[in-house]
Amino acid sequence: MYEDNGVRIRSMSERSRVEDRDELLTSLGLLVDPIRRLIFGTEEPNPMIPYIRSQFRQDLVDFRQQATSYCRPGKHDFGVELDTILSGSKRFSDLLAEIEHPELREGAQKKFAQYLSSVQAAIRRVPCDDTGVILPAESPLKTYLRLRAVCVGATTRLDLFDPYLSADAFHRYLCDIGDKTSITVVTSEKAVLTPRSRRDVQSRDQIVAVSELLALERPTLYRFYVTSQQHDRHLRADDLILHLGGSVKDASRNDPYTISTLDATQSNHSVLDSLISSATEWFGPNVTTHRRG
Repeated sequence: MYEDNGVRIRSMSERSRVEDRDELLTSLGLLVDPIRRLIFGTEEPNPMIPYIRSQFRQDLVDFRQQATSYCRPGKHDFGVELDTILSGSKRFSDLLAEIEHPELREGAQKKFAQYLSSVQAAIRRVPCDDTGVILPAESPLKTYLRLRAVCVGATTRLDLFDPYLSADAFHRYLCDIGDKTSITVVTSEKAVLTPRSRRDVQSRDQIVAVSELLALERPTLYRFYVTSQQHDRHLRADDLILHLGGSVKDASRNDPYTISTLDATQSNHSVLDSLISSATEWFGPNVTTHRRG
């Protein structure tokens, strides 16, 4: 990382703390997935239990190292959170002993969900905020991973404000959001109401078509709005507010891309909330049949 007129520039090889959190959550899922399949499967589990237990012990070593590295970044040591992550991840092996008894299998299934939620919450409690950065031009994959990590990490709400929206944004950033997280997309009238060329018409039709699919999957946790008042690009994940230097569809393809963290003040939240409330609802609590134009 280097400085350019006082602005931090992130090199292509430098990882974000948010990306590290996303990778640790993925590793947790991979660690416990064999146990999950055994607990929730329909086959007799006993013949596989010794193999799964042995493999879990080996995989747990790597996971513990990754978690320790994540919780001890430089001068900080998030030991309380680390202890919760390590002790919680170890508990999954206890469930193998329980499912040896058929009458305990249902209880093991409930405990699995509780253990997983507890460890995920502990990982998310570890501070990982990054200050504003500029990602260099011609690094679209790196920028995509950075933004995707923010989106996937949202637990209560994810709001995307992008006047130059494209259908690709749904595929790239909105497809792996937790099923309890609300999603709101706000775009400009230019993107869907006033296409100026055949290409614009095609882009609008693609946006609406994919938005309709998301609406079908999240009938109560998805909203789509159109406004004439939108100029800037923002991403709000829970209470984190990011100002984006350009549309997510073009992030770092040809030019440096700025991601700035704004103070999570009531004033900044109110600006975004006001933009939503003044926009035209195309799908949401008051428009249950998706508009098309």
